[in-house]
Amino acid sequence: PPEHTLAGGGGGISSSSSNNNNNDLWMISDVIAYPERATELLSKWCEMKWASHMIVTMKFQGKEPDLEELDKAIDVVRNLGYDCRVKHFFNNKNEVTFMVSEKKMVTGKERNNDLEAGIVGTSMFSTL
Repeated sequence: PPEHTLAGGGGGISSSSSNNNNNDLWMISDVIAYPERATELLSKWCEMKWASHMIVTMKFQGKEPDLEELDKAIDVVRNLGYDCRVKHFFNNKNEVTFMVSEKKMVTGKERNNDLEAGIVGTSMFSTL
């Protein structure tokens, strides 16, 4: 599949697409940045619709994630037409991973089959 480097987003952002009919484009980002910057990047990438699926890490200083910034990032993603799950993996004590998937319209109803089917991670919190 073709691979791209997307400019203007904070270095080293890789994405790849396959020649399929549903135009899925995946982007993975593991940028070293403060949580606020990660939220800014998520906002830009979602607003620009650069990918239909994203795996993005948010790094923290100290022992606990900044829950306020996490909530802000989740709200940004959801308000821009994506849904997400956030995981705090045991081995990555100072970071969380966002699994983001674009919402799709199915017969006039907004629905995200990818998250519901577990394609983009399993739920850490119950789906609202």
